[in-house]
Amino acid sequence: MASRYANCPPISELLVQRGISSVEEAERFFHPSLKNMHDPFLMPDMDKAVNRLNRAMGSKEKILVFGDYDVDGTTSVALVYKYLQNFYSNIEYYIPTRYDEGYGISIRTIDEAAASGVK
Repeated sequence: MASRYANCPPISELLVQRGISSVEEAERFFHPSLKNMHDPFLMPDMDKAVNRLNRAMGSKEKILVFGDYDVDGTTSVALVYKYLQNFYSNIEYYIPTRYDEGYGISIRTIDEAAASGVK
């Protein structure tokens, strides 16, 4: 990698571990833009999720944004929650506790959400 990253072996090594092997890929990694994002509708059933979310907002349903306690889970919850807050107010978030609830969504969490009015 003949660039400013080549002068820093630890960064170069991390980039290569991520599958980034060219200067162009490194530039895209460090300077992301919306035009380089993957189309979220390539994910299976994304259209169903968007339609359900729109229906919930149109019906003024309570929406719960659920995420895990790990870094990507909490970051995702914060991003989705803050984004939806721009358009909708009947929204809450929930991040389970690691030691009491474990990893992932549980029947207990679903039952508690339903009891509070989340569909």
